[in-house]
Amino acid sequence: MRPTIIILLSLWPFISNAQKLDVGSDQPSPKEKLGDSTASALINGKLYEAIIVDGDTIPIISLPPARVSAKRVFKSRAAEKKYRRLIYHIKKAYPYAKLAGEKMREVEEEV
Repeated sequence: MRPTIIILLSLWPFISNAQKLDVGSDQPSPKEKLGDSTASALINGKLYEAIIVDGDTIPIISLPPARVSAKRVFKSRAAEKKYRRLIYHIKKAYPYAKLAGEKMREVEEEV
């Protein structure tokens, strides 16, 4: 009986929050739009604010900003080849550098 009570008490926070819905972050308020009614939309288990326009429910979801850059112009074919080779080596070595950095932080925390 006692282990059952301990297990139930330890699982209680998970059981009580099992039905909570996450609300999307960084959402602009749909109430800024005058004349349109507001609602909530459930998308992939997350609850988002939405507006209703002419009977259609439109969820309001903020996307992260996108970076746009111009195409790189090289002075010579050799410079382009050198750049492409550099990118190749960076793509091969970067994951190992990240892993080494994480390991170094772990060692510093232990010391």
